[in-house]
Amino acid sequence: MKKVFVLLLLLPFSMAYILHMVTPVNTYVEPLKPVDVSPVGPGYRVVLAFDRNTPEDFVWDNLQLTEGPNWTVTYAKDYRYIYAIIEVPVNASEGNYIFSFSVMDRNGDHVQEDSMVRIYVTSNPGDLVEIGDLEQKTLSAGNNSASIMIYNKAMGEARYRVLYSVEGFLKEYSEDVIIDPNTKESVNLPLNIPNGGFYNVTVNVKSLDTPIIKKKVVMQYYVRPTMRSKLSSIKNAFPIVPINLVPFYSLLGLFLW
Repeated sequence: MKKVFVLLLLLPFSMAYILHMVTPVNTYVEPLKPVDVSPVGPGYRVVLAFDRNTPEDFVWDNLQLTEGPNWTVTYAKDYRYIYAIIEVPVNASEGNYIFSFSVMDRNGDHVQEDSMVRIYVTSNPGDLVEIGDLEQKTLSAGNNSASIMIYNKAMGEARYRVLYSVEGFLKEYSEDVIIDPNTKESVNLPLNIPNGGFYNVTVNVKSLDTPIIKKKVVMQYYVRPTMRSKLSSIKNAFPIVPINLVPFYSLLGLFLW
């Protein structure tokens, strides 16, 4: 009888810790104790994922918003997790926003109310992202690549468009990336520079979620000429060999082209 009484005393405390948030913050959610999910920018999407399995051997099956701002919230689940997907409005004002959820099992036998999440929205780009310089390296004429680091400091996934071009070439290239919360990613930028020399590469990074994030980066690269690029330059009327050897190398250049 004494053992049963002790178990009954411990039950409310164990029940208060069974809702396990795994992302974007890994923690246990206690009723009436908000979990901070910060920072987030206006226009971002915040994915809250909770473990459906519990130490008490039942499975969470339903998640419902009971209180919060009038934002779009959708739900999803798979065999392991249950999700609340929160869309932060593009015009959301800076400040804290509280969301309160109820979670229950399939039959409604186990219910945890007032599971609270506090989202802080900031309009300061420096709180949300860090964009590094272009990778410093020496390139070789032909197909190459450089990279730029983007650190998504926000607790929501972030979408970016990376536009870049090479000095002297009209074509502009584009790469779209999605970066998970609190994650650094090196974005690879393919470059095709056929001839040797010094070239400026210009990169413009802009957020696809919010207009407050954009940055321009410029880096000068030295491109080493290769035998193929030297021979190709002859084809394009840029002789770099003695005049008496031009016919021979011109034919060779045409062959390699």
